[in-house]
Amino acid sequence: MKILNFDDREQWLNARLGKITGTRLKDII
Repeated sequence: MKILNFDDREQWLNARLGKITGTRLKDII
């Protein structure tokens, strides 16, 4: 696994959260 900087990790987490939220919204709609 690649070690990420804090900023990269934060952006990655935000992207994943956004992806999960988008998927949930699609499921609800």
